Amino acid sequence: MKEYIERAAVEKIIEDGLNNPDKNKAFGHDAIEIMAEIHYMPAADVAEVKHGRWEPGNPICPVCGENKFKDLDADVWADWQPKFCPNCGARMDKEDEHEAG
Repeated sequence: MKEYIERAAVEKIIEDGLNNPDKNKAFGHDAIEIMAEIHYMPAADVAEVKHGRWEPGNPICPVCGENKFKDLDADVWADWQPKFCPNCGARMDKEDEHEAG
């Protein structure tokens, strides 16, 4: 699993190291301390976002292959175009290749 940290938190650690008279050698031996602090920072809990696009008249998710009407009354929801797949959570905002430009 990839780990992510907040840029502002890293910048604050480095700035604090540079502005502290006891640590103003931040790019010398103190750089090891800064890197250790960064290493032990809590990582953000993030997930990769998958993207897809509903095809007109096709209720099958192009990402997971599941029917978007699964467990729903399809007659009531016939024109439903959700922004996310209700099965896998894929974001349905991908453009057609010929639309991009």
